[in-house]
Amino acid sequence: MAVRTAIKPSEALTQRVNARVAALPPVHMTAMQTMATFLWRPLALMGILMLASGAIIAGVSSFRVDEFFGLAQPDLGAEATFTSIQTWLPGYQFMGMGFLFAAITMVVASLLGRLRILGGTVQTSLGAQVRFPPFPMTARIFPLLMLLGLMVFMAQLGVSAWLATEAKSGDLLTVATHADWLQGMRIAGVGIMLAGIALALFTITGLMRFMARRVSEVAIQAIEADS
Repeated sequence: MAVRTAIKPSEALTQRVNARVAALPPVHMTAMQTMATFLWRPLALMGILMLASGAIIAGVSSFRVDEFFGLAQPDLGAEATFTSIQTWLPGYQFMGMGFLFAAITMVVASLLGRLRILGGTVQTSLGAQVRFPPFPMTARIFPLLMLLGLMVFMAQLGVSAWLATEAKSGDLLTVATHADWLQGMRIAGVGIMLAGIALALFTITGLMRFMARRVSEVAIQAIEADS
């Protein structure tokens, strides 16, 4: 039976490889990509906390429905409190979703930065000039869509808080008047955030295709030069 032995590189070869890697020109992330690597964690944490706390509040309120609307003489103050909670809670939960969508967008942006560093390192290690595709328009748009979506979610949260005070005071007509367009505003915010995520993924796809073509070109040039 043949015994396979591991071939270890010599110390001199290891030193030459390490020296070549150390001499590679640094390829940095853009400012937005660097910021994204730090922001996605707190955004995700805030989104998870808001959704979890919203679920707890909804659960507690559901267990107290009999207390608010029992067969006995209803407590108008408790009923107003229940209605107020049901008015602002959806806006609070949609805000948590907005933070989670923003965190996903930041993750994709940081992934773009890491692909940029990896592509530059690979090209340099092959002895080729570092090239990147022109900065795509989608890369400029998807961060703006994320910010726009967050603004929409913050606006609907503010309106929800205002309507909650109106419900607390017993003005249910005002709450009912604004309920339909406020729900449409929330759905629009979700659509904006998802559109931004879709554009970010499209940008990654374009960058990966460019890098695949670029590595193939460099490899072909290296083979032709050796031959």
